Amino acid sequence: MPKITTMAHQLIKSLDTSQLKQAIALIESSFEYESTYHYKDDFFPLFSNHYDAGHLAIIDKQDVIAHIGYCLREVHIANETFKAAFLGAIAVDKDYRGKGLFKEVFTKALEQLDQQVDFFLLWSGDNALYEKFGFNQCGRIYQIGSDLSFQAPLKASSLSINDLAQMRSLYESSWPNRVARNHKQWLSLLEMPSIDIYLDKKGETLQSYAIKNKGFDLQGIVHEFASKDLDQFIEKFKSSAIWSPKSFNQQAHSKLWLAMAKQSSLWNSQRGNIEDFLNKNELMISGIDSV
Repeated sequence: MPKITTMAHQLIKSLDTSQLKQAIALIESSFEYESTYHYKDDFFPLFSNHYDAGHLAIIDKQDVIAHIGYCLREVHIANETFKAAFLGAIAVDKDYRGKGLFKEVFTKALEQLDQQVDFFLLWSGDNALYEKFGFNQCGRIYQIGSDLSFQAPLKASSLSINDLAQMRSLYESSWPNRVARNHKQWLSLLEMPSIDIYLDKKGETLQSYAIKNKGFDLQGIVHEFASKDLDQFIEKFKSSAIWSPKSFNQQAHSKLWLAMAKQSSLWNSQRGNIEDFLNKNELMISGIDSV
C-alpha cells in the first residue's frame, strides 16, 4: 500500500483541469460507474458555476486521493428559508483506505461549512457510517408505483426558455416546501444531458411536467414533477415509479427515507431537532438537486 508522504487540504471553489479529471475518475471508480455514464453529467450542480459549490480534496504529491463535494442551497420549509449544505461525491482512493482519510476529509468539510448553513444533507446507503458523525435518516419519499416505463421523450436541451419559465412557476406553486432554484439554475437544466422530460401542454400553456432518469443514478424513476392539478397527475400516472414527498392517499408501492441530515451550530433549537422538523414537513428534493 502506498505511503503518504505529503498531504495538503484545499477547500476550493473550483478544481483545476487536472484535479477535476482525477476527482471524477476517483468518484466513478469508487461508485463503480458504468462506462456509458458520466458523474459530471449526473451531478451537474457540483461542477457548474451556476451553483455555490465547492470541493475539499486530500492530495498526496499531485494526486487526488480523497474528495468530498458540497453544494450550498436555499431550502424553503414551513414559510422559512434555510441554507443547507448538500454533501456528496465522497470518495477515497482504494490504495489509501484504512488510513483515516475519510474521517479527515469529512470532518474538515463539516467544520468548514458549519457557520455557513443551518443543516447538512447527504444521500447514502451506509447509514451506520454517517450516524457516527451525527447524521440521522429523516423525511419521507413515497414511491407511488413501480412501472419504470413512464414516457419522458424530451431531452432537457430541447426545452425553450418559455418552457423553463412555466416549469418554474408550476414547481414553485406545487411545492411550498422545496429546494430553491434561481433563474440561472433553471437555465442550467438545458446543460443536463442525463435527464428526460415530460411536458403536458394545453395549447401553449403548460399543465404539468415530469423529470425522469439521471444517468447512472435513478434509472426509470420520475424524481420531480409539478402540475396545476397534482392529484389528477398522480391519478393518471399512479402505476409509474414516481418519487413524491406526498402519498396522495395512494397505496404507495414503497416508502423511502428522504436523506440523512445533521443540524449545524446555527440551527435554532426552538424548532426542535432537524430530523423531527423534516419529518413533519413534506419537502420536494429532486434528483437533479441531490449531489
